[in-house]
Amino acid sequence: MSARIRKRWRLLVAIAGLWFAVMFPIPFLPALGYHVNKSALDAIVIISTIVTVPFTFLAIFINDPKKARP
Repeated sequence: MSARIRKRWRLLVAIAGLWFAVMFPIPFLPALGYHVNKSALDAIVIISTIVTVPFTFLAIFINDPKKARP
């Protein structure tokens, strides 16, 4: 499994970067003067987590097209 991660580190970094871009601005919105409902924040965190997990596994376990062809 570590060999797969080493081969696909760029894709994993891209997914992690997108996740951080979505998640990190949310806690700072009140500091910028925006009123954020706590239930909305909870929903965003739950949905983002649920969506992130399958894509992370997809990035790790996706088949290499070069090896798939006979």
